[in-house]
Amino acid sequence: MPKAEFTYTAASGTCEKPATLEYSNVTSSSVDLAWTGGSGVYNIDLNDNIIEQSYQGSTYNLTNLEAATSYTVKVQSVCGEETSGWKTVNFTTPCDAVTTFPWSENFESYSSGNFTDPCWVNEHISGNGTQIFKVYTSTNGSNSTYQLQLPDMSSGTMTKLRLPEMTLTTGDSYLFSIDVYRNTSGTSYTSEGVRVFASTNGEIEGATELGFLYRNCGQTDGGVVTAETSTGWYTYEFPIPMTGTCYIVLRGESQYGSATYMDNFKVKKELPCVKPSNPTFVSSTTTSATLSWTNGAEGQTAWQIAYSTNPNFNPDEVTPVDVTSNPGTINGLTASTSYYAYVRANCGDLGYSEWSTAYCQFATACDVIPALGYSENFYSYTAGNNVLPTCSVGICGP
Repeated sequence: MPKAEFTYTAASGTCEKPATLEYSNVTSSSVDLAWTGGSGVYNIDLNDNIIEQSYQGSTYNLTNLEAATSYTVKVQSVCGEETSGWKTVNFTTPCDAVTTFPWSENFESYSSGNFTDPCWVNEHISGNGTQIFKVYTSTNGSNSTYQLQLPDMSSGTMTKLRLPEMTLTTGDSYLFSIDVYRNTSGTSYTSEGVRVFASTNGEIEGATELGFLYRNCGQTDGGVVTAETSTGWYTYEFPIPMTGTCYIVLRGESQYGSATYMDNFKVKKELPCVKPSNPTFVSSTTTSATLSWTNGAEGQTAWQIAYSTNPNFNPDEVTPVDVTSNPGTINGLTASTSYYAYVRANCGDLGYSEWSTAYCQFATACDVIPALGYSENFYSYTAGNNVLPTCSVGICGP
């Protein structure tokens, strides 16, 4: 009987691929991967580039990723010279939190249409249709730049816009600033506009309402938003009542009236009222003097000047002069007289700054001496060297 010969050939595709592949703990720069099943030896691929060969283990920490970026990770088993098919998972890294302030967005870098950005959330909440916040590229009032538009939608429709995550430093105070176009038309729609929230998790539920930005003039929000009387752009600021992780969230609320327009979003530190420095004499007349100074902080627009003929006076014990320009002018002075002046900033709701450390010494101009009838007998002076009146000079300093 002839001898029988048997040949065994391993079936192809017997290298078992991983059964599961999951990700967790996603940050802006890293993610944890875990899988089950397979051979125990694996190749790991990131966006079609193998980053690990013959890796032994079932977990992997993927680092050096880019924020706000989509990634595809694949894992396959290695069985000697054979490899399995790939197990695949997709994920997107979140944006880095905003930590540098002031932060601003004027929408100039976006195209017309639905507003999209990986670090923002723009979604329809409820009501008819599916419209969301849009970028508006036509001139609106005095604004010819790109703006954000809440479209006109059916009554009761709501849309949510969540700004990027921000980390607000404990111990500092912050403001959210926004420009809104208020219109005198459509005033019967008294609840149309944008409601502003501050949220610790990006959700409206449980968030703190900061105020309601009415589309129409004549509507007020308990003193938070004034009842404007004229069509135009207005800037509103809301204190942010939290630190740490914070999201500013807008809820667009339509009443089938007209679109609402916004621009120039800003989050900035609410700086304490900082005192001016270097008060300087500019000029004087017989009854007035003009001084200038260095502002203590950017954006200061109002000040007070306290003055006296006594170099040792206390500025808190005299009635100051309010000025809204730098240089500022004091009126009602006496000719041929030396004065001393301090300056402080008026920061509105933040109160007043301290008075400038240095004072400014100056003199008003002398009265014009008439051509006829002038005389001086020096009876008013004492023996010795005397300082005669000095006119229109300034010596600023402590």
